[in-house]
Amino acid sequence: MQNSRSMGIRGCVVAVVMVLLCITLNTQATDLFDYGDWVELAKQDNDFEGHNVPSHRYNHGCVWDAKRNQMVIFMGYFYDHRNRRPTFCDDVWAYSLEQSTWALLAKAQGPSARYGHVVAIDPPSDRVIVHGGDIGRSNTKADTSHLADAWVFSLSSNTWTALSYNTQGDQGAPSPRSLHTGALLEHEETKYLVVHGGLGVSDTWVLNLETMQWKEHTQLSVAPGERHGATMVVSPVDATTAYLFGGAKLSDRHLFNDVWQFSISAGWKLLCPERKHHLINTPHKWTAKDGTVQWQPQGRNYHAMAALAVADSPDASTADRHVHVDLILFGGANCTGKCNLYNDVWVFDAEQTRWRQVPTRWDLSTRYHHTLVTTNENKFLTFGGESYRPIYMYHNAVAQLSLQGTSTHAIFLSRQPPEFYKYVSIVLVLAVAGVLGRCLWRLRGSPVTRKSK
Repeated sequence: MQNSRSMGIRGCVVAVVMVLLCITLNTQATDLFDYGDWVELAKQDNDFEGHNVPSHRYNHGCVWDAKRNQMVIFMGYFYDHRNRRPTFCDDVWAYSLEQSTWALLAKAQGPSARYGHVVAIDPPSDRVIVHGGDIGRSNTKADTSHLADAWVFSLSSNTWTALSYNTQGDQGAPSPRSLHTGALLEHEETKYLVVHGGLGVSDTWVLNLETMQWKEHTQLSVAPGERHGATMVVSPVDATTAYLFGGAKLSDRHLFNDVWQFSISAGWKLLCPERKHHLINTPHKWTAKDGTVQWQPQGRNYHAMAALAVADSPDASTADRHVHVDLILFGGANCTGKCNLYNDVWVFDAEQTRWRQVPTRWDLSTRYHHTLVTTNENKFLTFGGESYRPIYMYHNAVAQLSLQGTSTHAIFLSRQPPEFYKYVSIVLVLAVAGVLGRCLWRLRGSPVTRKSK
């Protein structure tokens, strides 16, 4: 009898644990679980000449034109395997989200063909600024193929205008560079182009777009330092702030997975320091001060990133809503040895300074040198890039990512879709019912035991 009661108590404990697990799984499936859906909007088209669609390419520039609900791409590079020659693009294309069509906006009418340049959009003035890049060694007799020029593309007239720097009271200018990153920011009603880093470059420069004078941003405290292949995006909540993630250092091929914040007034601020797993291609797991387990994407460069404004209380009135910024990270590479490419999606909460990986129910192929922009519907479009697996290829398809769920503070979750957790929960409920029934039977004692007494 004592043995039956002991087994009954143990069974009840097991049942309670199973109930708690069931509740946890249901919570993940409904409240905490976020997942992503990829949908291909425009299929891959291997038109090398780019007659009706842009040729496949990588290291192009890309912006979202909210006024016209279109994604605009600028220049880039691909290797023409048919003719065995590198190809530098000088064209500008727009993909209309409403019409699902491409349109050629300009070609051979402005800056020289290039890749690895910075593009930044200024929506109020309907213009895009392009800075720097690389035109290829075979296309120049200079000591470097890197560029230091700046151009403006008008989205209203589809025309280019070269920018001339003001050298009065000369404070210098950034050296020619490529594979750098940048953003267009506001400060006290003035617009500034900010560029940082590049291949073997560590400095930060700010161009006042009214006076057209450059000024190096020097900071005695911490700064991102030398890196290339990083990404920088402007806050959709406040146009005075930008965020930088990742990149690589040319001198020692070190890969970064830190997050930085920049503003004209405050300069650089480290939001999320580097953390490394002993296995270089594995996300880093660590324990925060509050005891929660946190994850961080592995170091990488040539990734793509976009920003999203998120309301913590969607049901609250507009005046009462608190809005913060999420950074959406997709893909990238670790090419410190053999190139390992990624196709993972991560979200960084800039307020909580926490990462989480978002599982996707259909994965795009791994890639790097691609771009990602946020649409008017708070979805994300990716274009271009290069892949090694499952086959080697350049991309020119357009894919759209939709993030499902409302949580913005979830911890790292598994890659199972939410239906998985609901099905497991049903099985657990049935199992709990069976265990509890057996427990109660054992605690009361079997009829045979009572009769023998």
